[in-house]
Amino acid sequence: MKELKERKQIAIYIDYSIRIPNFKNTYQKFKDSLFKDNSGISYDDIIENDVRLFWQIEMKRPDVESFYIKQDVSKIDDYSLLGNFQPYFFNQQHLEKFLEEYSYNIYTDCEITSKEDINFINICQSQLFDVVLIDKFHTVRKISNTCHFISTARLYPRNIVFLGPNQIMNHDKFYGVWNPAENKEQINSEKSKKFFNWLQELEKKYNEERS
Repeated sequence: MKELKERKQIAIYIDYSIRIPNFKNTYQKFKDSLFKDNSGISYDDIIENDVRLFWQIEMKRPDVESFYIKQDVSKIDDYSLLGNFQPYFFNQQHLEKFLEEYSYNIYTDCEITSKEDINFINICQSQLFDVVLIDKFHTVRKISNTCHFISTARLYPRNIVFLGPNQIMNHDKFYGVWNPAENKEQINSEKSKKFFNWLQELEKKYNEERS
């Protein structure tokens, strides 16, 4: 059996480098649900403190209703949010409830930042470095949605690491780290060459060290 040689690893944070979370459209659906007419709903099978009534109960509060009325969805720019959804929610509990209920819409029904970069990542994994994809999550539902997204995007990394709340990754073991949420110079787009240039620089550096 051929022994596998240990290779350098690079880390790529999925959100805002490969995937643009679909927050704007999802938030619009969320707002529509908050203000829809529920006058015809049947409460016969609903028990006290039923989770299905969470938003209806919250929206009875004038301060909550006023907050969401003022949110202008048209001004949301998915590319510039970098995962900071909190300003669009009345409190942390509302945000966590939203992420739990709309995880599929946000993290599966969404855009790929650059299809060309998908090819670069796969080539890198095949010929140069081991690629470790990193995904931060607040609800475990995001894990399955991310796996679905990676499969649909036809990404073939060496490994996928999921970081829960308050967990951080030790970057010291990586030859390079791509994380737009922490480094705005790494914010990418379909026609940008930033990611490709980054990989080229890493390859050049690696070849120089070996020579």
